[in-house]
Amino acid sequence: SSTAMSWSLKLLLISSLLLFILWHFSVTVKPGICPPDNIRCIQPQPDKCAMDSNCQGKMKCCHARCAMRCVYPLQGM
Repeated sequence: SSTAMSWSLKLLLISSLLLFILWHFSVTVKPGICPPDNIRCIQPQPDKCAMDSNCQGKMKCCHARCAMRCVYPLQGM
């Protein structure tokens, strides 16, 4: 029936969207961990990145010097 087909189509669209979101975030997370940031911030600074994919090469998007910035990660741990 048309109701079953519309539910199937909705389920397919929602499943596709969820898979895309999961794929997107799994691709954008680079290996390594963010180095510790021990600087006390008097005033937050504007972010330079939002996710690892905004950073070149092996750099990750981490909180550093009062904002999100591209930095080289620590390896392992």
